[in-house]
Amino acid sequence: RCRTGPTSNAPNTRTHTAAVVAAARRLPKLRATRARRERQRAQPPLAGRAHAAVVPAPRLPKLFWRAGKARQYAALKARTDAVFAAAHRLPKLRTTCVRRARQRAQPPLAGGACAAAAAAHATVLAPEALLGTTVLAPEALFAMAPDPREQLRAPAEVPAWLLRTPLLGSLLEHLRRRPTWPGHAAFALAGLSFLLTDMLALRAMASLSCVLAVLFNCWHPVGRALWLPIYWNVVYVLVNIVYIGMLLAENIASLSAEEKVIFREHFDGCMSAKDFGRLVRMGTVEVASERQMLLSRGKKPEHLYLVFQGKPVVEVEDVKIIRGTASGSGLVGEMSFISAGAANATVWIEPGCKYLRWDCKELRRLLERDMELRRGLELAIARELMRKLVW
Repeated sequence: RCRTGPTSNAPNTRTHTAAVVAAARRLPKLRATRARRERQRAQPPLAGRAHAAVVPAPRLPKLFWRAGKARQYAALKARTDAVFAAAHRLPKLRTTCVRRARQRAQPPLAGGACAAAAAAHATVLAPEALLGTTVLAPEALFAMAPDPREQLRAPAEVPAWLLRTPLLGSLLEHLRRRPTWPGHAAFALAGLSFLLTDMLALRAMASLSCVLAVLFNCWHPVGRALWLPIYWNVVYVLVNIVYIGMLLAENIASLSAEEKVIFREHFDGCMSAKDFGRLVRMGTVEVASERQMLLSRGKKPEHLYLVFQGKPVVEVEDVKIIRGTASGSGLVGEMSFISAGAANATVWIEPGCKYLRWDCKELRRLLERDMELRRGLELAIARELMRKLVW
């Protein structure tokens, strides 16, 4: 101080004093930390995986020191608890494994020897006696256990009175062994149904596919019934049955013998019998009592005719053409009906000819409401025109 002056070292002196005071304040905490770490190092190592958890505390920054210590303590506590719990259960697990292994290895007993053998077996399998026994390896225990696939494929329970039924019993006896062919057949039929164009055949094949799917899911190879696909396949079967009934009702219409002949010769393949019945009931059946003109050339006809008995005479520029067969000539005035124009020929019918007559305006209104009937009539007219060109 004499060499440098009394005031030149005053700041350094204050700094050193403050550092000494701070170190003196931290000294108890440092001693406690060192003592705790020495006690941790002096503790015996833990068994199992908990030994790896005892590591020196990492030197974390001061701000994260408390959080790091809390996480380390929580992990160490969880691992230690798991090791002690496993060690506590180990004797019980050994006892259970040995008892089950000996039970599988023993032959089945008969008669009254079961009670005595059970008492002796209980005495031998006491926990105090089993603590010193040799525990079998897990591989040997798994080898003794039954195959779970064989348990799943075990025959399903079916009432005995159903099995005694002649045909149903044999089918159920086969299905209770859980075969896989109903599932394959169900998917195959569902795929084939998409290739069909006939609606009735498509519905029938789809229904059969759903029935096979129900049988497959009732006796599924997993060992239990899968009720969700069973419910939905039953719904699909009911929907298809309803539509099959509607299609059969359309195809099986109440027609007279004469109407069936007309349908077979002129409209079969163009429309359903139900639509043809509606078309016939809209028209009028008439019989010519004298020579009668149906169409006049150059005039727009008001009616569409179907001659189904007799032969009409067609006049084109003073040329007479007799068209038709023994069953009639078919439609007359179909070109004028399609084009809504005048007739290009004159048509006469002889006495005794029988024909159907439709009013063109009413028929057009009906076809505007029913598109399916319209498509069928247009197809019948096209086929009639092709037949007349062949003539």
